[in-house]
Amino acid sequence: MHYEDIDALKAQCGGPFGAWSLGYEVTASDIVDFAAVTGDDGWLHTGIEQKTPNPFGAVVAQSALLVAFLPKLMITHEIEVVGTSIVTSDAIDFRFVRRVTERPVIVGHSRLL
Repeated sequence: MHYEDIDALKAQCGGPFGAWSLGYEVTASDIVDFAAVTGDDGWLHTGIEQKTPNPFGAVVAQSALLVAFLPKLMITHEIEVVGTSIVTSDAIDFRFVRRVTERPVIVGHSRLL
């Protein structure tokens, strides 16, 4: 369907979530490098020693880093939108179900809203 065919796009909205994406393993380097690029040098994100030990035992990913990983977690849907190279929305709904530290594999799935 063409991206300007609003009625066709609306007809596809509200269905079930699609399949889960392939996983991506978040590394400590991902987290620390993102902290350096963004200037977010909080000790939870950089691993710098503090008087109080890190309660999570590892550097913790920033929410903005997880949002930046969304393209890695997108999968192909049965719906093909043509006429543009990217389709986005002003209202993307996402949830982080738990804290992300180094070494977990993150996955995602999506649907049209």
